[in-house]
Amino acid sequence: MKVLIILTGGTIQSSELNGYLSPSGTTALADMYMKKYGNTVCFDTLSPFTILSENVDCSHYPKLVKIVSEALHKNYDGIIMTHGSDTLQYCASVLSYTLGNMRIPLMLVASNYILSDARANGFDNFCAAVDFIKNQYGAGVYVPYRNSDGKCYIHRGNLTMPHNMYSDDILSLSDMFYGKYEDGKWEFNDFFHIENEDKHYMIADSCPEESQVLWISAHPGENYSFSLDGIKSVLISSYHSGTMCTSSKRLKSFAAKAAERGIPIYLVGNENVLQYDSCREYEKLGIHVLRKASPIAMYIRLWLENTGNSHFDIEEAVAGDYL
Repeated sequence: MKVLIILTGGTIQSSELNGYLSPSGTTALADMYMKKYGNTVCFDTLSPFTILSENVDCSHYPKLVKIVSEALHKNYDGIIMTHGSDTLQYCASVLSYTLGNMRIPLMLVASNYILSDARANGFDNFCAAVDFIKNQYGAGVYVPYRNSDGKCYIHRGNLTMPHNMYSDDILSLSDMFYGKYEDGKWEFNDFFHIENEDKHYMIADSCPEESQVLWISAHPGENYSFSLDGIKSVLISSYHSGTMCTSSKRLKSFAAKAAERGIPIYLVGNENVLQYDSCREYEKLGIHVLRKASPIAMYIRLWLENTGNSHFDIEEAVAGDYL
């Protein structure tokens, strides 16, 4: 079996230096794997850049898409990409929407601690990725990650949710993980069912560092004093009930300014079930309520549209069960 490892940095490649964690250009994962399991896998390695994932910006993604695209034309059984956990979900969504129809699995692997720390889950995540590739349990983009319950979950790339603060766990939208490893045994999730999982978007050969998407979260008393200069679309994350303060004069003024500039406003977090009275104002404000989706995936999807190479279909985006 032949696997390509793409190294990008993050905690999984880091070590402590002068009291801080810093990534190096190498990782011991392949050596650790062969020491435990023997030379059963042929690993090739590429390293386009080495960076802490919090320092990733939009200019990094075209490079990764290009490298993966080129690798897909070679005789690999699967690809493993190491990545920092802070922005892992963003990269997973980019790769899902641009390359999600690939014929082999691409596994994004992170670690909650440096590999020399006994608490680290990085090696377990890597081993799960290799086993998944070896058994060809699926094709497309996945994130294997051992959570605090000791189980290693396999998530579809564009279904991963933002981290809960102060938690290392990675979760899927509505707990819709693809499968899991428990006590070393693989188990599909019988409840996994998603419509229109991976859309094929184009990405520019190069992108500016900054996104043209303004992402806002609902807060009590939000003043909406955001500049719309350079913005092409607005994404709002609602409260957990799919609501936000629609009686706010500030919101109404902000929505009017966006409408004047032809900037669409989207809301994520509303399931379109029995609605609260405040939600009736969405249409009046010109807010498009997206169907159920990960907010990170929607941020990335809008960003891809704003590169000028994709089209965000409103009709498709507001109808159905999942996005």
